Amino acid sequence: FIIFLKETELMPKRQRCSGCISYKDLKLGEIYGNFKIKKFLKIILLRIVSLIIWFIYLIFIFIFVPYICKNLDKRFGLQVELSLFIKILGFFLILWGVVLGFWCLIMLWKEGKGTPFFLYPPKKLVTTGPYKYSRNPMTLGAWFIFIGEAILFQSISLFLFFLFIALPVSILWIRKYEEPFLEKNFGELYINYKKSVKRWIDLRALKNSF
Repeated sequence: FIIFLKETELMPKRQRCSGCISYKDLKLGEIYGNFKIKKFLKIILLRIVSLIIWFIYLIFIFIFVPYICKNLDKRFGLQVELSLFIKILGFFLILWGVVLGFWCLIMLWKEGKGTPFFLYPPKKLVTTGPYKYSRNPMTLGAWFIFIGEAILFQSISLFLFFLFIALPVSILWIRKYEEPFLEKNFGELYINYKKSVKRWIDLRALKNSF
């Protein structure tokens, strides 16, 4: 027994226990595991915060702005009377805009691993779902909502806001920021996507779907 102990003392450390895990290895594994958990939690938190900010932005654009415009109509006598049929049309435009917007949100979250907000943009290029028929379906959905609200609330101010502010600003944002950003991030993949799908509505893709 004494001879065995002496022999083990003379052995190199690696030969003493080749299958054992050292304390150092355990510590490194624990640090790496904690790092992965923290990174995962950070990503989830950033995605949630981005969604919250995006929803606040939507509330401002689609609730607060129409409310202000409606008050401006009353103040300056810009109110108009539209038929019930036209109002129903406005309601369905809003509904379609909301459905399209949430459809895009789900695709960006699931397929793109990101959000519509620039704080945490999609990590993968999404080319399926509504993005098969338009490169900017979420913007189209926003336009439908604006037009529908202007009709439903019989608001000239809201329609003018859409026509002279929301419409040109969104087009400028897409051309000057969003498209160059996507081209830089996804390179040839996005360039090929641009060639195959129209910026607004791809009628060929719609026709082939039916």
